[in-house]
Amino acid sequence: MDKLSAALDQFSVSAGLFYAGELCGSNTFGRDNVDKGHLHFLDQGSAQLQIRDQASRTVNGPAVIFFPGPCLYSLSASAVDKPKIVCANIQYGTGAPNPVTASLPELLIVSREAVSGLQAVAELLVDEAFSERDARIAMINRLMEMVVICLIRHVIDKRLVNRGMLAGLAHPRLCRVILAIHAAPQRNWSVEELAELAAMSRSKFSKLFHDWVGMPVGEYVQCWRVTIAQEYLTLGKPVDWVASAVGYETSSAFAKMFRKKTGCSPRTWLKSLND
Repeated sequence: MDKLSAALDQFSVSAGLFYAGELCGSNTFGRDNVDKGHLHFLDQGSAQLQIRDQASRTVNGPAVIFFPGPCLYSLSASAVDKPKIVCANIQYGTGAPNPVTASLPELLIVSREAVSGLQAVAELLVDEAFSERDARIAMINRLMEMVVICLIRHVIDKRLVNRGMLAGLAHPRLCRVILAIHAAPQRNWSVEELAELAAMSRSKFSKLFHDWVGMPVGEYVQCWRVTIAQEYLTLGKPVDWVASAVGYETSSAFAKMFRKKTGCSPRTWLKSLND
């Protein structure tokens, strides 16, 4: 399995269309501060983007504006320009942040032509967005999810991030280590084993991993276990089963680690998703 699929298979990405049409006036997003991102596909025309109290910037279409996680910002356009735009909420099965979204920039703005594979998806997206076909919304949601994957792949291929999981996946030696951890989160990995996978000494490997990923490798293993555990919990798996699946002999040891990383117990965390 390729390096990105191995990561994306462990948590779900879902898009929910909330607008397709002409952008007119000013629209503010992120006031609710919930664990979701926003994806805007600007098909044509220009829009003004302002993040919090920063100076506004002009975005010219066709372009994609992607906020992977919660952010307070506004999009506006004049009544004369009336650019066409498609907007969707982006939610994650494990909530945000997670190892993928946490390593993405706060904002990505890219032209349609700059991202491999995006052109074909964009043509389908625009065609569906401004049609009246059956299952239109379902099609747009799936296409928006494909746009997110194209953008994450673009970040890795172009090495647009310097730290985090995606930066590690872009490194030829660290990539082998991260894929091994993802493939077997239940394994009791030693630093020596992981350093051997990277073909490096323990000390050099530990420093390189921390520099690129932003945390010690042992902490990364724990964080990835939490990510896997959260996905299992959302699928209805019992806590005891989840604890064993991610490498803990007892549910109490698992709950202690889970609370340390999330601030609450597995059951409380799961309940919060449905509140």
